[in-house]
Amino acid sequence: MYIQALQGKEEVLGLKHTLILNTVNNLGNLYANQSKLAEAERIQQPKQPLRRLRQAG
Repeated sequence: MYIQALQGKEEVLGLKHTLILNTVNNLGNLYANQSKLAEAERIQQPKQPLRRLRQAG
């Protein structure tokens, strides 16, 4: 659900908008809570979060 929200927000707001960064942070926290620490770290790096999500797809 976070990935879908992120993709929709990115289309409307662009990658650098604070709502995009908020959603990326939430997704990273979700991965961390699921013990997917490598994914959490990768997602929360500051460079183009949506591109990284699409590559993980």
